Amino acid sequence: MFNYCLLVALYIYIYIYIYIYIYIYIYIYNQLFYIILLFLTIFCYVHSFTKKMANFYEENLNEGNEFFMGISPFFTKWVLYSLNELMGWVQNKTFSLGYVIVRRRSKTNENGVVSYVTLICDRGGEYKIKATSKNSGTKKINCPFKLVGSYIKQFDGWTLRVKCDQHNHPPAQHMEGHACARRLKENEKKLVADLTSQNVEPHNILSILKEHDENNVSILKTIYNAQYKLHSSQNDGKTPMQVLMGILNEKKFVIEFSVNNISNELENLFFIHPLSLDIWQAFPHVLIIDATYKTNKYAMPFVEIVGATSTNKTFSIDFAFIINEKEESYKWVLTCLRKHCKALIPLKAEWKSFRAMWSFLCINNIYINPDVLQYLDDVWLNKYKEMFVSVWIDQHLNFGQRTSSRVEGQHSVLKKYLQEKNYSLAKFVGAIDRFVKSQLTAINESFEKSMIVSKHEHRFSCFDLLRGNVSLKALDMLVEELQRVHQVDSSNCGCKLQNSCGLPCACMLSAYLNSGECIPLESIDVFWRKLKISPSIPMENEDICGDGKFEMFKETYNKQLEAVKKSMMRKLLDIFQPSKTHIREPAI
Repeated sequence: MFNYCLLVALYIYIYIYIYIYIYIYIYIYNQLFYIILLFLTIFCYVHSFTKKMANFYEENLNEGNEFFMGISPFFTKWVLYSLNELMGWVQNKTFSLGYVIVRRRSKTNENGVVSYVTLICDRGGEYKIKATSKNSGTKKINCPFKLVGSYIKQFDGWTLRVKCDQHNHPPAQHMEGHACARRLKENEKKLVADLTSQNVEPHNILSILKEHDENNVSILKTIYNAQYKLHSSQNDGKTPMQVLMGILNEKKFVIEFSVNNISNELENLFFIHPLSLDIWQAFPHVLIIDATYKTNKYAMPFVEIVGATSTNKTFSIDFAFIINEKEESYKWVLTCLRKHCKALIPLKAEWKSFRAMWSFLCINNIYINPDVLQYLDDVWLNKYKEMFVSVWIDQHLNFGQRTSSRVEGQHSVLKKYLQEKNYSLAKFVGAIDRFVKSQLTAINESFEKSMIVSKHEHRFSCFDLLRGNVSLKALDMLVEELQRVHQVDSSNCGCKLQNSCGLPCACMLSAYLNSGECIPLESIDVFWRKLKISPSIPMENEDICGDGKFEMFKETYNKQLEAVKKSMMRKLLDIFQPSKTHIREPAI
């Protein structure tokens, strides 16, 4: 800050200098004539200097201030370093008095830098009626308040002149009603961006801002507007589908999609998070599929396939938006899923067997007489379907997963991340990214807990080889099965736990207890012994070199008509440059 009081200090310095100079002349030369001449010269110089400084100050600092000097609270002799500092000083002063000041106009110099600014009350000016059907009003009442800020090159700073410091209206009672007063500061905008990226709800963001600054008068609409501007700047003029594909590519999702052949609108979208691939490779044993609704603004059904870990934690395998809930849409999702099963089945022989079973399950259509189906439904299924399903399921490994409640629970958790029902697909994918990462955190925590925690109810001597080597969930199930040991034998055990979960059943546990032996680790299915997640590995002898396929594509491409070439090139660019895709968003 530069203070005009420095001029006073300069005067004092000059007068001291004159006094010392006169004293030296009297003491050494003792010549009165020279002393008087020297004194007059210095006096003329000082008088000329002070007059020039006074004129400069009057012209540059006090223009328009004559009436307000010493009266107006906005009069200041300070020179401020920057326009932001000037605006901050004025706004803080007026805010404390109950008024809001805005910039009306500004001028720039030859370098394009603002050098002149006019500040007025937010109720200044006159309202111009516009031809519009929108119901609107105005707060403008031609308030005369006006300040002028100017950049002074000699001071390398800004000065303020008071043109009029009077208002024709009383001070504001509630600053929340003034849009300019509600504006966020730069540090507050950054905080809103950070909290928005962490999926904090707008009303919670507003509460945090007010905790940081008790003078903050922003409202919920302020947060929504800031988030809208943030998203618009991030999109940078891209279409919704370009933003979506760019995010999927940036976060390394595995994607499949289909479009309408006529309108080129997106119809189905399948995507897998890269972390989900690693978890799925460790636990490919059970898949549970279900659809939910009201998750996006396009009203597209959302399909989620989940699995379960050895510690009973749920993880998402893949996600899909489908155009409808017809059988063809679900087949498309399962076909996309099958393409990415190779990483889970390294051996080629096992892969061939898997494909054969998959085809029988998902592709082959088996004809059954409708009368037979009606008979089964009326006589058996309506009365005993739960029993039939339970018996059939428990004869196969399911690791305790008998219903779809697990995936339904994941729908509920995911919707908490979404906050609202009309999410765009791009925002949805961002929520999915955070959702999957939180799943991995919970899974890792459960793994470590299974390795280091020893529950009191697990302190059976027969569990000595299992503690720390199998999941706590498996030990809990064995403890529950031990309660049946004295109620059954090998003839009526049923071996339900062995068949459905890969754990020793009551009759097997009875043999271990009677012999005093520990339950061997090999008697526990590998599913329960897996307490870590390893990165995905390629399939045995898998050849992913695409040179031959690229040559085949090139030959096929060269043989096509121009229209077909354009279509093929567009599809190719959608793969290699997803952020520039020409796919259109679904109809709303």
